[in-house]
Amino acid sequence: LYIPKAVYEEVAISGKDEPGSVETKEAMENGWIKIKQMQDSLAVQVLTKSVDVGEAEAIILAKEMQADIVFLDDSQARSVAEFMGLNIVGVVGMLMLAVAKGLPVVLKESIDQLIKEGFRISPKLYKQILEDFKE
Repeated sequence: LYIPKAVYEEVAISGKDEPGSVETKEAMENGWIKIKQMQDSLAVQVLTKSVDVGEAEAIILAKEMQADIVFLDDSQARSVAEFMGLNIVGVVGMLMLAVAKGLPVVLKESIDQLIKEGFRISPKLYKQILEDFKE
């Protein structure tokens, strides 16, 4: 999993006391998250008129790498990425992918923790996900 420098700085440095910061640092130490710098800084500047710099870098990096998917939760960033032809997955989708790949993730606990931290998910979608994953 590759993230641009701006996302790392936003999550692990500026957000050091926020949920996900410690996990991001641990994932980097374990080698399954790597920082990769995107090349087209002009495209990032253009996108920052619509989305924040971390999301802009993630979108451009995904395009440059011809990534299969890009992880985005912000609705505006998702719209921009979709317009640019990218496949988008949010945090819940990322958790679902992790479970499907056999990683040690307890889906219900993870989603419940996200909700506790302010993440919003419709009750219908929440129920459907748990039913689909038999949790």
